[in-house]
Amino acid sequence: MTQPDPPHTDSAFSSAGLLVSLAIVAIYLPFIPRGFYGDDWFWLEWAQRSLHHPELLLARPIYGYFRPLYMVYMAALFKLFGFHAFLFGVVNLVFHALNCYLLQALLYRCGQSRIVAVTAEVIFGCYFLYASSICWISAGSDILTVTFLLWLTFSLESLVESPAWSRWLKIAILCAAATLVKETGLISLLLVLIYLVLRRKNPFVQAYRRGSLALIFVACVYLVYYFATRTFVDKDIVLGWRTPINFWYLFVYQVMPISQRLVALAPSKFESALSVLRIVALLLLPALWVWLFRRSGNHIRYLLIWGVIALLPVAILDWNLSLFALYPERTASRFMYSAAPGLAVLIALIVNSLARRIWRNKFLIPSLLVIFGIVNGAAIYKVTQLYRARQRSDQLVYGGLAGLRIVLKDCDRLIIMTDSVAMKSTPFVTPDVLSSMSYLANDRDLPVSVDTGLSVPPAPGGTTARVCRLYWDSDTRRFLAP
Repeated sequence: MTQPDPPHTDSAFSSAGLLVSLAIVAIYLPFIPRGFYGDDWFWLEWAQRSLHHPELLLARPIYGYFRPLYMVYMAALFKLFGFHAFLFGVVNLVFHALNCYLLQALLYRCGQSRIVAVTAEVIFGCYFLYASSICWISAGSDILTVTFLLWLTFSLESLVESPAWSRWLKIAILCAAATLVKETGLISLLLVLIYLVLRRKNPFVQAYRRGSLALIFVACVYLVYYFATRTFVDKDIVLGWRTPINFWYLFVYQVMPISQRLVALAPSKFESALSVLRIVALLLLPALWVWLFRRSGNHIRYLLIWGVIALLPVAILDWNLSLFALYPERTASRFMYSAAPGLAVLIALIVNSLARRIWRNKFLIPSLLVIFGIVNGAAIYKVTQLYRARQRSDQLVYGGLAGLRIVLKDCDRLIIMTDSVAMKSTPFVTPDVLSSMSYLANDRDLPVSVDTGLSVPPAPGGTTARVCRLYWDSDTRRFLAP
């Protein structure tokens, strides 16, 4: 039997929530970027281009994505901060802390206890699985999308009370903003319809029909335009039986994020135990979700559904997952940030339910929190150290290209020669990244290619016919110009 909605409270904003958000900032501040790497260079290149040619804001240069609002956002940050990656990271972190604060405020608003609200905020805010979204500048689109989705959720209550056109317009603007920051934001349409249904409002009765149909029509036009004009697909889309397998695996992976590196560090005898635990989680977690959904009010149901449908855009991509595999070949953790509010609420409800049953053992919950803090902190450190190493590598390459600007000013093409050692975990594995670096360093187009397998610098006179050749010395980690 389902429970009625809990009453709304007036204390939508709490000092406890604010303190937790500030603590989240303090925890992550030492780990945010000190440099750019990977896709960051693509966004910086096109942010700089769009400052000179605003029409490029509607272009789709990066993997064929259509994210004009995020392009505006990145261009604005680039105009303000230039190449100070740390400041980009601070903005990511501030929006993440804001999202955490909005989540706990939303839980207060729908009548949840302070324990549930703050627990959800802590899990959302500190869980290492989302460190990649917070500490990688390119993943800021996920954070900004969730900001708009949470703002949308706050606005839906007034729409239920009075479906005036002005309120529908606000909803439409927030849906469009979330979608134009990242394609995942299109789930906003589903969230609107689901919220209305859960609040026992038929989206297609007279009071809501025109607004609902207008949103659906705009979403369909967007989808037709998006797929009709897309020129590049970076990942294969898999439908059919692969999609539910991906979804189920990723849903459980959020709670048991076991990686190949972690298994390699553990003694071999624990691998079987971990496999059993994973199978148990595959069966138990969906059952817990259904149990909590049935016994919760409709506002909590909405958040639980959010955590499910936000995974669907990730599940349709080809991750080559096997349902009972102990760990995935490739992780998709940074893509899961949009589902994080729902997962945080799910875990907070489970923790709260367990606490009621085992509260007599007053040392159990603090002990679990200490263990979580130690393991989670170590994981954040490990993940961000990997990012730091890649950032340093990219910054050295960019600095080398910028330092040779005079040498490259008369070149029409650049060939970088390096060896296989230098190729590992460096931008040399992606020549397109090098082209973006070159554009930013020289403020002009300069096609870049990579020639591997050389172990000695080229002979003098290696520059011919406006083609420049640079050798990357992996020992000194700098370019040797001909």
